[in-house]
Amino acid sequence: MRQELRDDNAEAAGNRTLGEIQEAFRGLPPMDSAEWHRERAADDAVFGPDRVG
Repeated sequence: MRQELRDDNAEAAGNRTLGEIQEAFRGLPPMDSAEWHRERAADDAVFGPDRVG
């Protein structure tokens, strides 16, 4: 069975202004870049490094 990721409210999302989108992002917690790098390194250990290009 094939499952797709989709936004049930995709049409409404396309009607947001830049200011509304920025306001939505302001409500998110700050990103911990050190944690992101640790997670990437752990993923690379399991799946191998990304090959871009």
